[in-house]
Amino acid sequence: MNTVKRPNGRRDYQEDYNQTLKGPCQLHPKSNHTMEECHVLKIIYTRRAAQDDSAKKNRKQDGRDHEDEDEDQDRDPRHQYVNPTDVVHSIFGGKVSIESKRERKLLKRACLNVDSTDGLIADPKFPLWSHREISFSRKDQWAAILEPGRFPLILDPCINSIRFERVLVNRGSSIDILFRNSLPALKITLAQLKPYDAQFWGVLPGQSSVPLGQITLPVQFGTSGHFRTEFINFVVADFDGTYHAILGRPSLTKFMAVPHYSYLVLKMPIEKGVLTVRGNVYTAYTCEEESFKITEAIDHSIRMAETVAQATQLPPDQLRLPKQETPRKNSKCKEHKEVQLVDGSPKKTALIGANLDPK
Repeated sequence: MNTVKRPNGRRDYQEDYNQTLKGPCQLHPKSNHTMEECHVLKIIYTRRAAQDDSAKKNRKQDGRDHEDEDEDQDRDPRHQYVNPTDVVHSIFGGKVSIESKRERKLLKRACLNVDSTDGLIADPKFPLWSHREISFSRKDQWAAILEPGRFPLILDPCINSIRFERVLVNRGSSIDILFRNSLPALKITLAQLKPYDAQFWGVLPGQSSVPLGQITLPVQFGTSGHFRTEFINFVVADFDGTYHAILGRPSLTKFMAVPHYSYLVLKMPIEKGVLTVRGNVYTAYTCEEESFKITEAIDHSIRMAETVAQATQLPPDQLRLPKQETPRKNSKCKEHKEVQLVDGSPKKTALIGANLDPK
């Protein structure tokens, strides 16, 4: 992880903008007109200008209340944009462990060719039901969740017609994981798995894992009249986990799902609108407890292995166990006798040492 400082000088973007306008049209590469002469751009800019004028009129009609709200937001530092002074670059893994240099080079070239055309793609390929708009409001707050942001989003989808109650939604995972303890419920044997050569990191602290294989299974959210099903390629982990499965970025992208951790809900577009799936707070609590115990046990085992490795480097005389001392004899007598406390009352008795005088 490196920190790159921005240059102090400011770039003159006006010159680049003028050159782009005078250059060939990027939306119509086979045409002879320039970007400035493009009829499509003129229509889009005309519409935006009309929308900006309409927005200005609406702001003027709001009156003083709207101005007071803007002043309050100006005072709040959360509503003020701060220009970044440094840039922190991060490296993400995944298939990188098995990709060749040529594959990495082609991937880098494809990433560099991705251009932010602001919705002006010549031949867009939209995902299924991508026209559905997904939004969040106060209506999505279905419960009074203690310590918002502490618990993960745990759902109970059906995987291959079997409902699993411990499925973690993790946007930080680059793969979809199915744990080994989930295979018996799915009636899947190791022979049915396809090979998967890549390793993955991050599930067990400080350890890499080689999966058993991979398998594609249907994953379904919702009820009979309001549902969504997609086929997800799972990587089967070679160990048991707190969760039954982990849904990462590939499955969320396929479902076009958007999680919200303040409300603990997951929304995705479907044929009849938008499907909302709520998380299970108590299941998230129990998973947190079990995850802590597993992590603590793994940490102890790592520390023990380090201690054993350090012990092998000690000289032999320091590895000898001290001789066990002979136990000392107990001077106290364990024998006792029963005496009467009051003459004529046999029920009132006490225990004293056998060598003591009853009086």
